[in-house]
Amino acid sequence: MNFDGLKATASGFGKPGWVPVLEYVADLRGRSVFPARGVLPYEWENIGPGYCYGPAFGHWDLIHAVMRGPAWNSSRKVIRTIPTGKGTCGLTMSNDERYVIASNDDDDSISVIDTETDAVVNTVSARKGFEALGLTGYIQGISVGTDDAIHVYGCSGNGALVRFTDVAGEGAYVISYGGGTYASPASRQPGSPRKGSSGS
Repeated sequence: MNFDGLKATASGFGKPGWVPVLEYVADLRGRSVFPARGVLPYEWENIGPGYCYGPAFGHWDLIHAVMRGPAWNSSRKVIRTIPTGKGTCGLTMSNDERYVIASNDDDDSISVIDTETDAVVNTVSARKGFEALGLTGYIQGISVGTDDAIHVYGCSGNGALVRFTDVAGEGAYVISYGGGTYASPASRQPGSPRKGSSGS
């Protein structure tokens, strides 16, 4: 998808003082669209770089929520849906394109979908960790790291970040926010604290 037209419009629209902001938003729009790959046969869009308590762009998670993980054929008709968790709102893909991972904000979980079978093979919830920290979860934005760790952002005003690992296996996570951290049992090293950045 080419965004040159959008960028040109942004450069000449409205007051001169608006131009830097509009150009920046146009750039973020372009950076949120990716080429077709793996089980995604068409260009696809994530929720945008810098989402949640930073330079943000758009609620593309609403589009994903409407889609609910549909399986498409060449006519672009939904041929099957894949049930995930409650409130699915974001999607990402593992680096080897084997798994699609959905974030579910109503139950603070991620659903791991095997692209070879189009079935959910694991669901990992961070709700116990949020409860242990006295936080309301409401996870939304999702991205994958180069090491296939899944990063999810808490959008309830606390700025929490959740890092999920081994998502197709046992599943582990660490929650970090300004008031401390929580590591799920599978994430903990011997002697590591359960709650609080200072071991409290």
